[in-house]
Amino acid sequence: MIDGLHKNNVHLMISVWPYFRPGSPVYDDMDKKGFFIDKTKVAGFHPAGMALYDAFNPAAREYYWGLMIKALFQIGADAWWLDTTEPETEGRADNLLTTNKVALGNGSAIRE
Repeated sequence: MIDGLHKNNVHLMISVWPYFRPGSPVYDDMDKKGFFIDKTKVAGFHPAGMALYDAFNPAAREYYWGLMIKALFQIGADAWWLDTTEPETEGRADNLLTTNKVALGNGSAIRE
């Protein structure tokens, strides 16, 4: 399909989210490695248990981009849009990065 798009001078951009759904081998592996910041507590915008990966963690970042390379760029995707980079979703009043610990430390300490 992507080759067909390229032959017609069409480029493919894919919207990618930093959330992972429970029940997949990738989710289980990332969870075991401690690559998540937090998980959805109550189903809403995302299903319960869906987890946000810690982009501040170099190992988690390498894992995430390895998935992107393997799933998208090796098959010819031209660009990506990193959607939902505003992690105050899930009906929370506070941003997830200020209320949870990330690889850089406690989020509240980062904003000071």
